[in-house]
Amino acid sequence: MLGATSASLTLADVRERICRDDSLPERRRRRVLQCLERLGDILGTPLAAVEAKPKSLRERLDRIHPVQAGISQNRLANIRSNLTFALKHCGIATFRTSRRPFSQHWRPLFDRLPIMRHRIGLSRFMKFCDWREIRPEDVSDTTSQAFRDTLVHDSLVRNPEHVHRNTCKIWNEAADQVPGWPQTRLSVPASRHRNFHHHWERLPRSFREEVDRYLAWRCGESTAGKEPPLEAIGPTTKKHVLGHIRALVASLAEQGYDAGQLASLFEMVTVESVKNAIRHRNNVQQGNLTPHDARLVATAIHIARDWVRAGDQRIKELEGIYRHVRPIERVLSERSVSALRQFTSDDNLRLILELPDHLMQEARRGDHGLYKATVAAQMAVAIEILLSAPMYPADVAKLQILRNLKYFDGPRGNLYIAISGEQSAKGRELTFVLTRHGTELVTEYMLKFLPRSAQDAAPWLFQG
Repeated sequence: MLGATSASLTLADVRERICRDDSLPERRRRRVLQCLERLGDILGTPLAAVEAKPKSLRERLDRIHPVQAGISQNRLANIRSNLTFALKHCGIATFRTSRRPFSQHWRPLFDRLPIMRHRIGLSRFMKFCDWREIRPEDVSDTTSQAFRDTLVHDSLVRNPEHVHRNTCKIWNEAADQVPGWPQTRLSVPASRHRNFHHHWERLPRSFREEVDRYLAWRCGESTAGKEPPLEAIGPTTKKHVLGHIRALVASLAEQGYDAGQLASLFEMVTVESVKNAIRHRNNVQQGNLTPHDARLVATAIHIARDWVRAGDQRIKELEGIYRHVRPIERVLSERSVSALRQFTSDDNLRLILELPDHLMQEARRGDHGLYKATVAAQMAVAIEILLSAPMYPADVAKLQILRNLKYFDGPRGNLYIAISGEQSAKGRELTFVLTRHGTELVTEYMLKFLPRSAQDAAPWLFQG
């Protein structure tokens, strides 16, 4: 177990213990020490100032992106693996399962698991029980909670809450499907994600058909004798609106409303229904309403005003709910601010602007083979386009050479991008002119790299 003195240890202490441990092979010791030093460089903090607590280390590791750190994804995984080994070797992490064989109580049970998903999903939990000398028939929710606490506080495993929840689900599946498996069922923690599909299937067909007609109308079709709206929405916005309707239905159903009795959109957007849905979401989120909740109310207002043509009094009351729910001011979240703060540095801004050139140089060298060279060229062109033309990534992925790319004044002129409303994610026409440098980059890609990946004269700018 984690000793009382271990709580005050730092990574510098871990490094010192690894250095003095003659039982480790020299190659393994050198690899672990290199990873510890590299981790200190990435964190920008001396190892003596980094506490050797698995929970805090996992949180810091999860915030590291390999591109920002200047390393590959595999290198970051190696650093995490060697850090895990170092902590366990020094007795700080209390749970080690990688090379521990099963005892006679658990080995036969593990061998009965028929599919790899069950073996992978349960091996960590089974070894945890074996390590604590808990027999299969003694497993209970108390065991499951102890396993969860160990994952959270004494391991570097990614997303421990998800791992714990998935383990409980697979254990229950094994109890139903594997002969001789203990019939104890574990309580599955609630998921952060709402089961919209479950509630949706319980709705009457008339309601779902009306939702389809409403969405088609929002996208510009004439349905139910209604003229299409002045501003049609695109497929991406359509998906969001459908999500808003499903969220409102789910909130009503979770509050006890019989979804099978919800016959029309008119009933969903009554003042009482919208209030109940928002009140339920407020309780679930412990009083923290978000801009997403305001968008749900905005969708309800749009349905009430433009689709079901509710009275002015209902519209006025729904707008009052919206004013109560909407955020006081539209500001970026702290996470977004932190991500953007790095670009206040002129050096970082220069790096992002020069990234397309570096990637294209890598593609020209072709050091890593034809496929990776083509991918590097695609990335260079995609980033260059996004730097000059603020579009959704989905719009960039759907660019067609003959349809969307045009030259001013012939091949020697600048390139411009024209996207029709039916093709864009927002349903609006888009036109952007690339710089001369961007034009040369895209032209080089189409002449030298695109023919390598194009199949059957496909029209797309980005193949695959």
